Amino acid sequence: MNLSRIVVVCAFFTLAQSVQRALAQTLIWTPAAPGASWDSASLNWLDNGTPSAWVPGASAVFPAAASGSLIEIAEDLTALSVSFDTGASGVTLAGAGRLRTASITIADAAATNAVATEVLALNGLTVTGPGAVALGRVYGRVTLVSGTLLAAASDLATALVQADGGTLQTLGAPDRAGNLLANDSFEDPSLDANTYKYVSVGGTGIITAWGTATAAYIARCYPTEPTSTWISGGSVPDANHVLIVQRHGSVTQSFQVATSGYYQLAFDHFRRRGFPPHLITPSIDGKRFPPILTVHDQFDTAHYTSVPVYLAAGTHNVGFEGCGTWYDSSTMIDLAIIAPPSATQPCRALGADSSVTLTAGGTALLNHAGNLPLAFLDAAGNVAGPGTWSASAHAYAYDTAWQRRHRSTMSPRHSRSMATPQFPPHSPVICWLPRPPRSAGQASRFPISWPPSTPRPASPRSRQPPSRSHWLSR
Repeated sequence: MNLSRIVVVCAFFTLAQSVQRALAQTLIWTPAAPGASWDSASLNWLDNGTPSAWVPGASAVFPAAASGSLIEIAEDLTALSVSFDTGASGVTLAGAGRLRTASITIADAAATNAVATEVLALNGLTVTGPGAVALGRVYGRVTLVSGTLLAAASDLATALVQADGGTLQTLGAPDRAGNLLANDSFEDPSLDANTYKYVSVGGTGIITAWGTATAAYIARCYPTEPTSTWISGGSVPDANHVLIVQRHGSVTQSFQVATSGYYQLAFDHFRRRGFPPHLITPSIDGKRFPPILTVHDQFDTAHYTSVPVYLAAGTHNVGFEGCGTWYDSSTMIDLAIIAPPSATQPCRALGADSSVTLTAGGTALLNHAGNLPLAFLDAAGNVAGPGTWSASAHAYAYDTAWQRRHRSTMSPRHSRSMATPQFPPHSPVICWLPRPPRSAGQASRFPISWPPSTPRPASPRSRQPPSRSHWLSR
């Protein structure tokens, strides 16, 4: 046998043994080390009372002693399940690492926790209560069995959600009126129109209220003036200035929280005119959140909103850090906000590329302002709250026999609807090219293709609608 094959077989056997041993293993997080990160080497877990490093495939339990912790997942990790024990509340899992898991449980009905890091659940993620959890970026279908699933983060804008029980609750974005950050739009009146300046580390040209960890820029461009080196006139989301995080530049600001509670970070961002996309990573108290690829052009500003994060009363800090030293890539940031979620603001989760199925056993509380235009909506359960939701403007509703009727004949709160399909019901190849979600209320467009040999139907009326298995989302 080829030596390389022997090595590969042995490696897989070793990994399989490790995972098999971990299946029966439960590790309990120990908050003994302040600022600890969840990684593969640190002894931040207890295995039957003995300090242990993380074991791939084990079940992770966060006890009551972990309450109020902001834990950074520093690398890609695998857990059979993640549980927040009785009394554990205000725990946030963040970080640039990714978490592979199949279930999340919140054992305390009075608890609210958050998972902001990317969750890889290609076989689906099951959420059980009775407590509440806010999710960020999830790759895979989310099934809510019990408890409350909080939909608030823009990272959840392309979600596949099915609520078989419990409550799917939307939250509006933070309101600027309650902002804890100073100089939230990076205004610097000393700049002339259509100019910019370099902000050095600890040197001159400091942006008011913001510190510079790594060199960055600030630009001024009046809303009606001609273009500058960085942006065009009229592209500034708020007032006259934007922060420019070029390459690996970074800025931070300290702020005070008077009342302990749940707060969200929100900001607008777009890339430099005529330049490639750029990675930007927000952070709170030095703990990174999943990086954002800034692909939106000016005049097509993207709106970032984090999961609700528990912050105790006292001093905290927020930061923005760029990534990359190539080809002058940059991100423009404006209107940075840290405030509680607000029912008077639109929800940035569950965007126009999302699919939501609310069975008779589930309920929904739309605690946001305005309408959520989903790609697919099947709402059989009870829906309450000031907000509304609907399928795409080009959607049609179907009754239980799958006979098409225009959506206007049915209640927008209790209807089964999907975007008008234009592909064969048995297409062997359906390819959706992913792109980040656009602003609230705007749908992303995806080219769909199939082999030329597959006949295109004459019209949607000439065939039965596709089964739900054909509906894909990112």
